[in-house]
Formats: sequence, C-alpha cells, structure tokens
Amino acid sequence: MSDTPERFPFKWQLGGIAKMNLELEAACETPDCGWFVSFNVPALIEKHGEDYWLPEYGPGIPCEKCGGHLNFQVAYLHPAPDEKQT
Repeated sequence: MSDTPERFPFKWQLGGIAKMNLELEAACETPDCGWFVSFNVPALIEKHGEDYWLPEYGPGIPCEKCGGHLNFQVAYLHPAPDEKQT
C-alpha cells in the first residue's frame, strides 16, 4: 500500500524533485494551445514544504493562454556539452 494520497496519482513530492535535480514543468492539454511553464522548485518548497505531493493536474492553475488544464511533468535537463558534471 502506498502512502501517496489517492487524490494525487502523480507520485512526486517537491523534495524528491529537488533532491534528484529535476525540473518541474507544466504543459497545457488543450489541443493546439502549446502553452508551457517551468516552475521554481526551491520557491515551491519554501511555500509548501518538501513533503508536498504534486497533483497530476494543476488545481487552480489554469493555462495562461487558453484557460485549459495543465499537466505537470518532471524533466531532467542535460548539461550543455561544454559544462562539467560534478
């Protein structure tokens, strides 16, 4: 049995995203809209805490372009070829 709340099927917490050095993004699901946003994870952690479960959709966060539903995504940004990895 998972300790993830059932209402949050997208099983990520803000702290886990930060610890894995991932980016948090959202994209509008409205066909042909194309709106996309990247969130400031440290600022979200400061506001909501590391244990905050991300919902699959952004409740109360409509697309700024069309008002549609946003779908959260986590992404790993690969370093540029000239950047050294630590």
